[in-house]
Amino acid sequence: FGPPKEALTFFGVRNYPELYNRVFQPVDRTQSASINESARQWAERFKASPLYTKYVIDRMVPAAEKKEIDTSALSNKRLAGSRRGTFMQQARVLVERTFTLALHNSRTLGALLLVLPLVGLFLALINFDATFGTRGQMMVSRGDENTLRADVLDRLPLSSVDTTEVSANPNQPKTPSPAGAVRGMATFAPANDAQRLLFMMSLAVTLLGIFASAYTIVEEKSLFLRERMVNLRIPPYLTSKLVVYGGLALISCVLLLITVSLGVRLPDQGLITWGPLELFITLALTAFAGVSLGLLISALTGKIDAATYAVLGVLFIQILFPGVLFKMEGPLKPLSLITVTRWSLEALGGTANMTARNSEGRIVVVSAATDKKGNVLPDAPPSKRIFPAPSALNVDYPTDAGGLILHWGVLILFIVIFSGAAALALNRNESF
Repeated sequence: FGPPKEALTFFGVRNYPELYNRVFQPVDRTQSASINESARQWAERFKASPLYTKYVIDRMVPAAEKKEIDTSALSNKRLAGSRRGTFMQQARVLVERTFTLALHNSRTLGALLLVLPLVGLFLALINFDATFGTRGQMMVSRGDENTLRADVLDRLPLSSVDTTEVSANPNQPKTPSPAGAVRGMATFAPANDAQRLLFMMSLAVTLLGIFASAYTIVEEKSLFLRERMVNLRIPPYLTSKLVVYGGLALISCVLLLITVSLGVRLPDQGLITWGPLELFITLALTAFAGVSLGLLISALTGKIDAATYAVLGVLFIQILFPGVLFKMEGPLKPLSLITVTRWSLEALGGTANMTARNSEGRIVVVSAATDKKGNVLPDAPPSKRIFPAPSALNVDYPTDAGGLILHWGVLILFIVIFSGAAALALNRNESF
């Protein structure tokens, strides 16, 4: 009973993590005692302290008033509610405590604030366009056909092509084919590069949210059970986790976009508003979906080892099932639609206008000039032919504002479903 800050002074500790360990130790550290004996000593010390008088005795309802209150069921209900505290009162205290614990947890804090910026720097480095000496432009338009050819296609480095003809007889040596006039080929596929980049961003944010929250309930299960027996409500408890870990993930998403933009040009305009803002909204919803999924894992598992195995299983699902690495068609497609990364990737791709980026793909073939009989003309300049590249898209990207809003709505639905399932798991399995 009493303000949480006074508990630190009462138990003689500096922070809340030390407090949760101190309650299992005897009052006198020089003595040894069982957990039950230690709890009894602390209870007696509290009853003998001024805190007990101030926050328990002085707040007790006089017997006469208590008898009068007991005659009204409605009053009893209101009294019980006031003693438990409202949703906002509990949420405020729990957010403050969770934030304090997060600040003292270097593993979680480091993961939330450092991992995504490092991933962003790596993505910026590998997607920097060394050929043209500029930031990668796979997510922006390269202009009309003439501009595309002059600025990009004519400057692409060519790769050599093996144009020898293979005989049906394996013992017969290779001979030059009529296509031997081909000197080189080049492929321009911005959609392929953009899809790979956006998938890595979506995956990194999703996994960050999962890892940040997947252990938080398991690690404090004894504290949750004790507070649950007194007055703890599950909704504000889960809300505090979402607010703190989701809020820190938002900061990390901003840092991710900033670091990625060092090596990749972000789209100036999205389907609804400013391109970078649309990307941030999608990443923010993805982060909260990841945090809520991590809370569900933590609520369903009773031990840290079990949570680790569950996280690994979810990790494989988020990597393999979205449909980027492997096409998910037929009966496998529903599995793809239940992954956070699939909907996040498609929303990010909608902002980058992946359909238009895919239509810009080209294959450039440079060959020596030949006469009508196929003979090479050595003095003639080489000819360049340009063909449309095959589609590089494995998923369906939205092309209008309604489609993007639908994807945002699905991500919000994931947050609600995972959080609700976590609440049910805690309510039905409070004994872990």
